[in-house]
Amino acid sequence: MKKVITVCLAISFLTSCGFKITENKLVQNYKITILKTEGEKRINYKLKNNLNIRNTSNNEIFLKLNTIKTKNIKEKNDDNQIIKYEIEIITTVSYNFLKNINQSGQFKISKKGDFKVSNQHIITIENEKNLINILTNNISEQIIQKINLTLNDT
Repeated sequence: MKKVITVCLAISFLTSCGFKITENKLVQNYKITILKTEGEKRINYKLKNNLNIRNTSNNEIFLKLNTIKTKNIKEKNDDNQIIKYEIEIITTVSYNFLKNINQSGQFKISKKGDFKVSNQHIITIENEKNLINILTNNISEQIIQKINLTLNDT
């Protein structure tokens, strides 16, 4: 009986240690003052909208995004017709903390995805746009996460 009670107490203490994963968007302690983009205009526009969260912090940051999108054939059927395309988006992010830290750096984020070709061209275009939106949202989340990690390391 004592063993059961001690095991239950040990499990309760170990599982409730108070560790919480915080959402990156809520912990942003920087403000993007300058954001320059190069490359794919539509993708950069979506990235810019996702990253420009208004914040009143003293840590100002300069971001430069260079985005490249490649679209390749992934699968063909027996009649040599394309069934699937693969899209890869590569974003190179250069950052520079302006005021307090004077730290700069660069990193790359690459995301891949594929979409099916439909019988109707409009559906194929919609599939491509949906995939690009998903990949762009994932890239913007990773940019926020890496900048937060960089800022918290200093």
